[in-house]
Amino acid sequence: MSSFGESSAVKYSSRNTSTSFMMYNKRQLSRIYPSGRRVDSSNYNPVDMWNSGCQIVALNYQTQDVSMDLNDGKFRQNGQAGYILKPRVQREEMSRFDFHDRAMPGLHPKLYTITVISGQALPKPPGGNKHGEVIDPYIVINTFGRPEDQYMFKTRTIQDNGFNPTWNQSFSFVVHAPDYTYVRFKVMDEDWGPNADDFIGQFSAPLESIMPGYRHIHLTCSGNALENTSLFVHVGTMDYIGATPKAGKGTFKTRKNREYPASVSVNFPAIDSIYHGSTPNLRRAVDMREDYTFAYVMFKENCGHGPQAVISDCVQLMAVKAKTANISISLDVIGESQATQVYRVDYSTKTQPPQTLVAMVTSFNHLNKAIQNLLVNGETLATELKKAYKDCCSHHGDLKTHLQETGANSRKINTTMERYGYVTCTLTLQADQLLRCRETAATDLKLIGEAAQKHEIEMKTKM
Repeated sequence: MSSFGESSAVKYSSRNTSTSFMMYNKRQLSRIYPSGRRVDSSNYNPVDMWNSGCQIVALNYQTQDVSMDLNDGKFRQNGQAGYILKPRVQREEMSRFDFHDRAMPGLHPKLYTITVISGQALPKPPGGNKHGEVIDPYIVINTFGRPEDQYMFKTRTIQDNGFNPTWNQSFSFVVHAPDYTYVRFKVMDEDWGPNADDFIGQFSAPLESIMPGYRHIHLTCSGNALENTSLFVHVGTMDYIGATPKAGKGTFKTRKNREYPASVSVNFPAIDSIYHGSTPNLRRAVDMREDYTFAYVMFKENCGHGPQAVISDCVQLMAVKAKTANISISLDVIGESQATQVYRVDYSTKTQPPQTLVAMVTSFNHLNKAIQNLLVNGETLATELKKAYKDCCSHHGDLKTHLQETGANSRKINTTMERYGYVTCTLTLQADQLLRCRETAATDLKLIGEAAQKHEIEMKTKM
């Protein structure tokens, strides 16, 4: 085990050296300790150290500040049962990881929507309120991670209500590396005049550990739980593909401007042949995921719902819209086998259907077509990418021998191994993302069927 002072660790985890430091931490234990100049026992931000692969990030436990809150939150994800396993790309020898590289393979940006609904039994600040007044609470949400993944949002202040304040405010943001991002909810009491606002309580956790849906998050203060005190929130998440044409902002990723894995050469024929031969499969994997995600977004938008809505809500609205227009709709169950069956909306009417209903039906059918593509072809494509990954790994020893025999200098060796890491990491992560997307699509399909039965939509089987 090696020990690094705070200043050295900050330098090694910076943009220019973070990759080398991460590779070092794959084979060596690193302990980081606070600078001796912190005579006030304050703490440094541990997130960059964690994201550089450091195993032991020591903090001044006697000071319960933001860093300690993040530390408590990190180890809360397994019920505070002990060690937390690092992400795979930070463990495998052949995986490449650069915390600061936005083009890093395997990054899967997500759009998060957090709705702060209400609070329950928020206490007065520690030490009591010297004026004896009822608190005026507001919430601050901060994210910690890569520079582009750091956000700060603030709700409005609720006057004179700490018992059951209601905000109903939503905040949407894009996170490029969800696995390396942390979120903190902070409850404050607003003070007027020169006095600073008072801290009431907080909740911190890795962003990916917060499950989507409605959640009660329980607050702590100075590391101690606040009894019966919580925030009621809704967390929505979906794959981010840029803004849709309807939104009119951001980048609409058609197949012409999608970001596909880079064409990298290791300059070792056996590996280059495998990777370049897998380029069509890599592009297909990206297309299958983003076709599904875009169709999902469009269906929600045409139903007038935001990112936090579930698909059953959209099916319900489509059924209500058809009933209002006196149009009978049915779901055709299509597919060669039960495992890959999807739905297609069919309706017949002598009058012109409302344009909104037409848009709903069209986008619904596009979504199910994308789901069917994932169900039929996704697993086979992922298996082919996994095989290419294993074939590349089988040449790892040959690549090292080749570099030694050709007398390559250390700079060339590092460059070659980084490219090799990019190749292997790209293949395995694209396969994993495709399988996760396929699993999500299968879940959505199940929800569609349940919603159709609930709202008495006729279902017809067609092969």
